[in-house]
Amino acid sequence: MCLSVAREAWGAPCTEWDAGFSVDLHANRPSEAFTYNWSAVTECDEFSFDHYLVCRLPGSTAPATPSSSGAVCRVNESTISTVTQNDAVHCSLKQYAARIFACQDSGCTEYYGDGSTGSTVSNDDDDETTEQEIWVLEDITSLSDSDRVIADSMASAALFYPTGFDNAGKLAIWWDYNDGDNHHIAYKRATSTGQLDWNTTTDWTSDVDIAIGTDCTSGCGDFTDPTHPWVVAATDGSNEFIRLFMHTGEFSTAPHVISMDSTDEDGTQFGIECACTADTADTAGCTCTDGCPDEALCDYEDETGDGGEAEVAICADGTSSCAELAGARHGRIMWSYLGTPIVNFGSHEPAMVFTGELDDDDCPNLIGDSNDVFRATWDSTNTEWDVFMNSGCPAAQWVDRHDPGVFPLPGGEYKMYAQSDPISGNKISVIYWDGDSWEDEQNILVHLDGDTTDQNGCIGNVDVLVWKSGATVVEMMFAEALEEVSCFSASGIVYLEHTN
Repeated sequence: MCLSVAREAWGAPCTEWDAGFSVDLHANRPSEAFTYNWSAVTECDEFSFDHYLVCRLPGSTAPATPSSSGAVCRVNESTISTVTQNDAVHCSLKQYAARIFACQDSGCTEYYGDGSTGSTVSNDDDDETTEQEIWVLEDITSLSDSDRVIADSMASAALFYPTGFDNAGKLAIWWDYNDGDNHHIAYKRATSTGQLDWNTTTDWTSDVDIAIGTDCTSGCGDFTDPTHPWVVAATDGSNEFIRLFMHTGEFSTAPHVISMDSTDEDGTQFGIECACTADTADTAGCTCTDGCPDEALCDYEDETGDGGEAEVAICADGTSSCAELAGARHGRIMWSYLGTPIVNFGSHEPAMVFTGELDDDDCPNLIGDSNDVFRATWDSTNTEWDVFMNSGCPAAQWVDRHDPGVFPLPGGEYKMYAQSDPISGNKISVIYWDGDSWEDEQNILVHLDGDTTDQNGCIGNVDVLVWKSGATVVEMMFAEALEEVSCFSASGIVYLEHTN
């Protein structure tokens, strides 16, 4: 009896499936994710359920089939009774249209309503637009609020030490400052693990200076004026260390990017000292702490053999050997550190984005003098950074932008944040790397804690990172508070979180 009833139900004709499909903003991440809702399909004659598939395209027109050109099919649900799923698109303020398919084979070459069974589908597509990204200055409630992560800095870089380091799980931060005579790169770290209230916490070790160099206007070496650090956790296969990048020569020669490796795993000791060579033969008593004589060369000693030797990573002097750049500045490493937290530069090949200027003689900037964001890839075989080129000149990835911050997304994608030139209001924008190119630029919104007024234009020099603990994911930003009219009353580094 039961078997007979089951066969009779199975033999019901396929008619119309009212999918009742909707694309809705994700409740917690409306700027970067959707929630799909639909009505369950019923198995019938000539249709046997295998899985649901949701495919989307940018714009207002949904894919007609799963194989439509450019369609992204990310939601694949194998339970017939499931009627809701989430999809992270990662792009803010962007419209997408999606369609649901009830597939009856693993490749979804056959599906309900495809014309092969006489069945039809209605209400199977919808569209929605993500919200604009909102970043909140945590615990900072007014522009006169003086809470700061660091009070005397304009640029910083942070990371959480990964497993394998003695201080695993603790945040460390490197930053630059100028005491009026010397440029400094300094360091401190949290004494507790995990995410803290970074604008208000006092949970830090003491500040440590790790590199010092005086302003220099003539006769300057490669390593004068160190500023704007960025870092990555690294290993040589046996020892863990921090590779520090910064740009030098800001006020002297064409600025370029240098790198050096710490001799300890914390990134506080780099085996470097400062050697001074004055215009005259007398250099007695010349130290970095006291400052070099006027117009003197203040350089890092060659510490070959102990891991601390400073090397030029991206050079800039207008020659072909320096990739036709007149300047190379502030940058960040593109690396999927949630999956592989520690870089082995002997086998891995991360990318770098950095601020640069084209050399006007060989590679003129067609839109005038500007800072642009460029990209380079580490060549582990030749142990060098190869700048991405086009027709013999460095290819700008993002024009009229500078001081990028970047963090990884799932699937080899990235988000990059950068600042526009002052003429455009110093706005911070976000742009997305889809694995092949940068696209979908949008401004972000910056709010004080408890307010909804947009303060974008009052921060700069962004450093972003993503922190994950179990199911908790926090997109973090450290940025310079701009001490300007209608902006902050005190400069320094402030902390923001992406809240939508």
